[in-house]
Amino acid sequence: MPTVSDDKSFILFSPEEIDAFKAAHAQHEDAYVDELIIKYARAQGGDVLAVWEALLGPVVDKNTKWAPMRVGEHVGVTQERVDEIIETTLSTLRPEFDAHGRAH
Repeated sequence: MPTVSDDKSFILFSPEEIDAFKAAHAQHEDAYVDELIIKYARAQGGDVLAVWEALLGPVVDKNTKWAPMRVGEHVGVTQERVDEIIETTLSTLRPEFDAHGRAH
């Protein structure tokens, strides 16, 4: 079972827990959205990638998944920047996600 920090700001995963999380996540309805986010974040790099890696944790093979309100201090950006990254990413990807939803 993953370990939650005392202040609930992050969850730590062992390598086995990362594998189990990814396997379960692959079957989840959000998996496609996360694939789009990961592709976008990797293309953007920098703060965008750091924020999404912190938020997605084991989905991107990271052993830590951070709470949204704690990501900024973890990656060294303001909470406003975190919010901007999330908003920009999701609004940029919405047309592709909507198109995928209509195709299924």
